[in-house]
Amino acid sequence: MIPSTVLGESPGNGALLSTGGPRNGRLTVVMPTRNHAPYIRRALDSLVAQTRRPHRILVLDDASTDETPSILRVYAERYDFISVVTHEQNRGTVPRMHEGLATVESEYVLFMSSDDFIDITLCAKSLNLLDRNPQAAFCAVQKIEVDEQSRYLRRSRDPSVGGSARFFEPGSVVRILTRHGNLFSGLGTIYRTALLRAAGGFDERLQSFADGYVTELLGAKHGACVIPEYLAFWRRIDSSYYSITIRDPARVLTILEATLQRMAGPDRAFFPAEHRHRLEYRLRFDAAAAAARNRPIDRLLLRRAIAGRGGPMVEWAVLAGSAASGALGKLALFVVLRPWDILPVTIVRFMAVVRRVRPAPIPFG
Repeated sequence: MIPSTVLGESPGNGALLSTGGPRNGRLTVVMPTRNHAPYIRRALDSLVAQTRRPHRILVLDDASTDETPSILRVYAERYDFISVVTHEQNRGTVPRMHEGLATVESEYVLFMSSDDFIDITLCAKSLNLLDRNPQAAFCAVQKIEVDEQSRYLRRSRDPSVGGSARFFEPGSVVRILTRHGNLFSGLGTIYRTALLRAAGGFDERLQSFADGYVTELLGAKHGACVIPEYLAFWRRIDSSYYSITIRDPARVLTILEATLQRMAGPDRAFFPAEHRHRLEYRLRFDAAAAAARNRPIDRLLLRRAIAGRGGPMVEWAVLAGSAASGALGKLALFVVLRPWDILPVTIVRFMAVVRRVRPAPIPFG
């Protein structure tokens, strides 16, 4: 058994390492963390300040070696609804998410990275919409990208899903995902706990795509609520789990193989052939782009990612384009691997320029 320390558990929060049935209307936040001392205060402050507070915040410290444990100790002592489990062995983000899910006793659950933060109205708006749409598996919001110092970078280039918060039937979710890709990320997404568990939770083989995949699956099975407001803030740093993964073509190919296995099994019934095809080649594009960025270019991994599409001329065009400019190599890959995305992506980016949206205010200073 892995040694761990539990802090901040109060009688009303339930046993941290036991499971139970959902309690109507309550929300638990699960936050895995490791060495995020510069960011975790802002993440926790954004949760504490919610206009509809979570019933419980569970922080799983994955063997941090910086000041994270001492920061967490202060928060656990200050707030009786914050509980901390400190592990001595590092297992990784997705295993800790799965561990946290096993302990949740509330109807709803939000998983949050300790380097991100959310708007103070996210929980209230999402839970109110979910309460009105009991068939929905989750509620998603749009996100803003910020830098290491929490400065505005850009609004996410997500396609418009309408001007007001609403529920999308499963068929509509599948059509949106097929046309635009994974519109619903785990950031800022509140799940219905029972449905997330029934779907198997987070598949560790999918690594940083684990939340994205299960969110797609849940939306395709049950439908989803969407709030077209920028309520979640994604910190873009090189050391993040996503950034480390997306730069490694071998890891992306591993995710691709695991995704194909999932979609060849029972999940196949919820994803039409066109969606499965497009998801496969969007992941192949990510792997090929990562291989083309490496210096020297890993031609073996590049070939595996391209999977023979377009023949030797494509590999030559990518190599030539990457030698001249990384953008040219990436464009060649996009045209070959994702031709159906050219028009939708162009429209989304053009509309972002036309709107000339001003930077959104960043909460908490």
